[in-house]
Amino acid sequence: MSRDTFVGSVLIFVLIFGCVLPSDTYFTEQKSVCLFNVPFSCSKEMPQVYNKDGVAYVQITLINMFGKNVKIHGISCVEKNFEAPSQSTAIEYETTLESNGNATYGPINCLDKTGKPLRLQSNAKFNGKIVVWYNYENDAEGIGTRFATASLITTVK
Repeated sequence: MSRDTFVGSVLIFVLIFGCVLPSDTYFTEQKSVCLFNVPFSCSKEMPQVYNKDGVAYVQITLINMFGKNVKIHGISCVEKNFEAPSQSTAIEYETTLESNGNATYGPINCLDKTGKPLRLQSNAKFNGKIVVWYNYENDAEGIGTRFATASLITTVK
């Protein structure tokens, strides 16, 4: 192989490698997803997870799909590995969300699996849960607080 052929081959390899490497990010970017296991919805306006002084916070717009009014008592944002968040982890709200209505809540600080503030930088992947503590407006006295959980995967702003 001549020197010119070798140099030409290396140059072509560098050009091809340089073009393909940046395109890898297009295939690995993940779309934001927010899915509840009961008829709240959070996907009309995707929840925003953002970094404030190195700590992750979320702002979420909930849509009430129950067909009746619900009283929102609190909302938690936790890392995916957080086993069973209790209502004590929630940011308290005492509001009524009307049937088919929507409301925005936040900022809500996100917690890591140990219950401490979740430290994430901008552009990091957030993979966690949103827990909404609520009751139907007409629940009988003595009924415990209900909760609904959403899985949230998004990029920290």
